[in-house]
Amino acid sequence: MHLRYYEEVHHLARFFTALLAPLVLTSTLAQSLLAAPRYAKREGFTRVVLDLPPETPYLITYLPDGVQIRLNGLIADALSGTINLEDVQSWSYVADPLGVTVRFKTPFPVSDQHGLKFLPLPPSADSTQLRLVLDFSPGMLRIDPFLPQQLPVFPPNSQIVLDPGHGGSDPGATGGVIEKEVTLTIARLVRDYLSQAGALVTLTRDGDVDLSPNKDRDLKARAAMGRYPQQYLVSIHVNSDTAGNGAGIETWYYTPQSRLFAEALQARVIETTGHTSRGVKRAPFVVIKEAYVPSALVEVGFTSHLLDSENLRNNDHLHRIAYGIARAIRDQYPAVVVPSPEVLPAELYP
Repeated sequence: MHLRYYEEVHHLARFFTALLAPLVLTSTLAQSLLAAPRYAKREGFTRVVLDLPPETPYLITYLPDGVQIRLNGLIADALSGTINLEDVQSWSYVADPLGVTVRFKTPFPVSDQHGLKFLPLPPSADSTQLRLVLDFSPGMLRIDPFLPQQLPVFPPNSQIVLDPGHGGSDPGATGGVIEKEVTLTIARLVRDYLSQAGALVTLTRDGDVDLSPNKDRDLKARAAMGRYPQQYLVSIHVNSDTAGNGAGIETWYYTPQSRLFAEALQARVIETTGHTSRGVKRAPFVVIKEAYVPSALVEVGFTSHLLDSENLRNNDHLHRIAYGIARAIRDQYPAVVVPSPEVLPAELYP
């Protein structure tokens, strides 16, 4: 009697153990405590790592000022912290009964095209954890092959001046790229796009030369080319900073009549490249201050930034910059009405 009773109890115990095993596993996962993120500043970007139990479900959402990651089945303390001003300003955990929402705030927009490289690493021989690796940088850019569309035809006698910054004895900013080389390459590409649409384009230089060994005279000579019958002037440059953290594109203007032109250039180049916008700014740069036509100076990237200089060595990226500049210039002109073929007189129809 007692033996049979114990056998039945043992059988029921095994039954309920098997029945409850998935619930125990789920409970164990749900009780896993999310540790604070690991992070380190690298040259050109900041790497952040989240260590998770294997097979933790996650969902990444891009925000206007950062990224949010939803982790189900975990718990976390209400933690937060700062990382750096350049790439990741802050992080925070918010827990609820179903899991944890992780938020990283950045000083630039983040998307699957720009600002973030996301790499989930499965458990390996060296780690039993699932690792979510996030590399943040304003210079992080996914560059796809570029297939430009033909620009609309320009009105007759549309004339534009393109100024490739620096040249000759003045290399401009140096680092990952040499400014005078990049600016000339882009200017030639812009000229090609504009010429194919019927514009008349003048380059302030079409080789590795300067207009004068005296820098002030050189700049004034470039600005002087921006006068009637020319209608717009765009000066192309590459940026640099001593810290090496700056990345992205910005456009400068000086005269009030040039502001809308500068805004159009900035908008189009950001649209075509998907890069970080550093905005439209005003400064008395000689080449745009002393020109007689609406003028703007476009800083197309940073030679001092590891990733941004890599962007400027990418041919598709250079074409995107050039097309954005060309498109913005074309936007300044009215639409051209292309005459339809002449209609044959009715008597000529059978």
